Amino acid sequence: MIDTIKVRGQHNQTLVTYATNKEHPIIFYIHGGPGDSCAPLIERFNQQLAKSFTLIVWEQRGAGLSYYKFAEDEVPTIQDYVDDAKVLIEYILDKYGRDKLYVIGHSWGSVIGIKCLQQFPDYIQAYIGCGQVVNMQETLINQVRFISDRSMTDDEVAHKAQIDFTQSDWLKQVLTITRDVVKRGGSLYGRTNQNYLVKPFLFSKIYSIRDLVNRQKGSKQSIIKLWQELMTVDFSDVVQLDVPVHLVAGAHDEHVSTQIAKSWFTNLTSEKSLTIFEHSAHFPQWEEAKRFNDYVVQCFK
Repeated sequence: MIDTIKVRGQHNQTLVTYATNKEHPIIFYIHGGPGDSCAPLIERFNQQLAKSFTLIVWEQRGAGLSYYKFAEDEVPTIQDYVDDAKVLIEYILDKYGRDKLYVIGHSWGSVIGIKCLQQFPDYIQAYIGCGQVVNMQETLINQVRFISDRSMTDDEVAHKAQIDFTQSDWLKQVLTITRDVVKRGGSLYGRTNQNYLVKPFLFSKIYSIRDLVNRQKGSKQSIIKLWQELMTVDFSDVVQLDVPVHLVAGAHDEHVSTQIAKSWFTNLTSEKSLTIFEHSAHFPQWEEAKRFNDYVVQCFK
């Protein structure tokens, strides 16, 4: 089922729902990126969850099925996405007559997820952070270290990781680093490209050719508009959240460092758990889909 909702009097945003019983607990899935919409991947790898949950995938503003072209002077912020999420969660809770739901946030979506926990914890029963972002500056340094010559000193790595976002080629620098992480298997374990995650889009029942084109446009414009703010994200000092926090991390994730997430987890005083997927990198929910689906059922039920 696909719902289109006008959010905060602005643009329409799309919710894709997978469900078999409207009485099931609800999961609100926040995709990565920014702009990396994923409904066809959920359709391919995670529909099993619909046997136990009402699984609702949010295609975020300007991305995927919610694509529109950002105005030249439009400056979306992380808080805009958190505010969007609140409106949509309230819509969902009202529609299904519930007080709370579960949240899964992946990568960029885990930034939105943590901020949701901080700002409206009463709506959220529990949270799974998958590929959890903690400190983006440290993440960039770890990425550069991963793709660089092993002979480089820590100072040299840190210098290379200093991207000047005022320069015209900053986007090229970011995309080059990401590409090199992918080529070295730090994004998908044992793979040097992301073709594994492309095929489900090509055979999706819910994405048209136009939607595929819009997804690419939405991803690029979201990165351009939001990446600089994303690089300021730092949850290192967040040690208490009023919602149970469950982290899922790929053992080989160099896209968003698992080691940073582990360190943060150690200091977290909330009800918590950490599960490492040994045969995954940045996408355990799709690299080890059956295990992930089983984990979610166990964790949330």
